[in-house]
Amino acid sequence: MNPTRTPTRWIVFAIALLLAAPAFGFPGGRGMGRDHQRGGGGGPAFAKSLFPPEMVMRHAQEIGLSGEQREQITAVIQQVQSDIVPLEWEMRERGQALQDLLEQPQVDEGAALAQVDRVTEIENQIKKTHLTLLIRVKNLLSDDQQQQLTALKQERREEFRERGGMRGGMGSGRKRGGGSF
Repeated sequence: MNPTRTPTRWIVFAIALLLAAPAFGFPGGRGMGRDHQRGGGGGPAFAKSLFPPEMVMRHAQEIGLSGEQREQITAVIQQVQSDIVPLEWEMRERGQALQDLLEQPQVDEGAALAQVDRVTEIENQIKKTHLTLLIRVKNLLSDDQQQQLTALKQERREEFRERGGMRGGMGSGRKRGGGSF
């Protein structure tokens, strides 16, 4: 690693984290990330009314998800994935262009800020695509299924609060991935 490039890499990394914070629901962010999906705080209030497909599938039997609903949700997920992949590639390319600008000895402020706008534009498209997924999944569920999932989310939030929330950090004993929602 070139030692003269290391500080620039950290700057780019810090900017990337700041840009990603809203997308992933980090503290101060407004995104719909995993911590919010698990019942932790940090997400927007409207996300309480939506149901991630992982949660719906995890509780499929409990909520009486039909085979037709499962197929429709799978189709929606596949469509969103095909929409997201090109956006992710474009975001990487735009992020690399921003990094290249920031690595210059004298940064062209106008060009760098314009590139940040391009990166955040794609980030917003990705967020909108994720929100579209959540809306479509909700619209495939009956009122009763939505009520059951809302109750499950509430139970999860209460369990989360009882365990002390995020105080323990990443190694606080919470399992990642599987388990209840």
